[in-house]
Amino acid sequence: MSLVRVLPGAAIVAAFLAMPAHAQFGSTMAPKLSAIHYVTDTQADQFLRKGDIMLKRLNDKSPVTSDGIAVSQEIVQNLNSIIGTDETRAGDPQVVHAAIYLGNNQTAEAHGETPGESAGVSLRQLSHHDGYLFVVYRPADAALASEAADIARTWATGRMGYLLPLAVEAHSSSFGPSARAEAFEYGSQWNVPGGPRGRDKMFCSQFVLAAYQAAYVQRLMKSNPKLTPDGVTMYPGVDRQAQYTSPLVMSGHLNITRQDWTLVGFAAIQPPPPNPFTPKLPLVITSTMLKGPQSRCLVAIPNPLAGKPLKNSPVVQGDCTGRPETKWRPKGGTLVNEASGLCLSINDGRLAKGQVLLVWDCHGGPDQAWVLKNTQIVLGATGLCANGQGFKGMPVVTGSCDKNVATTWQLAN
Repeated sequence: MSLVRVLPGAAIVAAFLAMPAHAQFGSTMAPKLSAIHYVTDTQADQFLRKGDIMLKRLNDKSPVTSDGIAVSQEIVQNLNSIIGTDETRAGDPQVVHAAIYLGNNQTAEAHGETPGESAGVSLRQLSHHDGYLFVVYRPADAALASEAADIARTWATGRMGYLLPLAVEAHSSSFGPSARAEAFEYGSQWNVPGGPRGRDKMFCSQFVLAAYQAAYVQRLMKSNPKLTPDGVTMYPGVDRQAQYTSPLVMSGHLNITRQDWTLVGFAAIQPPPPNPFTPKLPLVITSTMLKGPQSRCLVAIPNPLAGKPLKNSPVVQGDCTGRPETKWRPKGGTLVNEASGLCLSINDGRLAKGQVLLVWDCHGGPDQAWVLKNTQIVLGATGLCANGQGFKGMPVVTGSCDKNVATTWQLAN
């Protein structure tokens, strides 16, 4: 049933006005740092598993079509809060794309056009998503996940085009008779290269659900060769009508189907770190920028009225503009921000992991004992290092000194 036909115009306007601040174009609501796994695009199998469903979140690199999907999902989520829909309430409106992980740093996806790449249903290297954050879901049935991934690989030849899911939110996605018939269609053509013959286009979440449904229906057909669409059942979590399931509804349904699915974490896709032996941070005696994950620099946020960072201004990752707020110099066993003359410090001076960095008056305390050591920004003998998250505007925090992307910083004059 179309929500637009059911609800009056005033309700639609109210839903739009109810959109929270994070619904602004290009915004990102990042999870806690402890939930993020930094996944290099050459070693993804250390965290991801074959058949994982990967839901991509909006960020400042997303194309305009993704902005549109996110905004429409925000509106729909607010509309459904009026009439009551569990999936949209539990879903993440900032999820704008879905993919299925195949293993060996490769995904299968229905995707729009990007520079140097035509729209369609095809295989992609994980490096295509450098700088993006994915929510990763894994089914309890590992064999089903593997079978779905194999089907997705068979279908992702580029034959099918990409369908922009503009009207999807106006339909029910419940697993009724038409959904069972659709799943039966997918299961009947699980081994057709290029995908089901009656489908010329698919959108992202439809493709992922279709692959899982094809795998499950194939099981049913093996145990019952006379299976008809009316006899189709479905594995929990993917029991939605694929052609009417948006990324918002997909994320919400997976979130409320916890007995058969696990939210294994958030994958921040990063390029491989530099060679650990080169380059190393040399002794610095002049101001320099410090470039961390995703080539974003350590920045002290200027106060909008003063035009420069003030005491208690947060330190985040941002563009490497070369402006004074992006430059730091070692002085007396600490790091001094060029724009403010203030020292890199820890919120409340707490020497623990997960504390936000900021600038403060230079007092020489243990929370200001930052030194540049090899490719890390190390806090004295505390075992703590500055950890970046790679996303523009996200705070830099204290964390472990493990050799990984989050702790790697390079000079950028």
